[in-house]
Amino acid sequence: MKNDTKNKTYLQKTKGRLRRAKNQNPWLLLVWHEWLRARGHRETRKYTDIQSINRLYHSHAVRYPDLENPTLFSEKQQWLKLNYRDPLMVQCADKFDVRKYIEDQGYAETLNE
Repeated sequence: MKNDTKNKTYLQKTKGRLRRAKNQNPWLLLVWHEWLRARGHRETRKYTDIQSINRLYHSHAVRYPDLENPTLFSEKQQWLKLNYRDPLMVQCADKFDVRKYIEDQGYAETLNE
């Protein structure tokens, strides 16, 4: 019984050392992920936008969002994610493009150096 405890402790310490070495070395991390992918360890599922919103919302709220008639603020946010596509949102997500946009609007003096 005592020997089993020693073996488990040794294995846990060894796994911890390997995990730290893998996480600190980008090359080892890449090899690890490629090995997992080759084994089929992680499924690479592709979800539609609605499916991914439903899954994520359900994991947090333990119910599915009503996207047809949203009443809660969080449901309205999910509806906006699906239905409101503005090209300005893409431009403002890039820190260099948003600076250019602010300068074009005439507010260049508000930007820092």
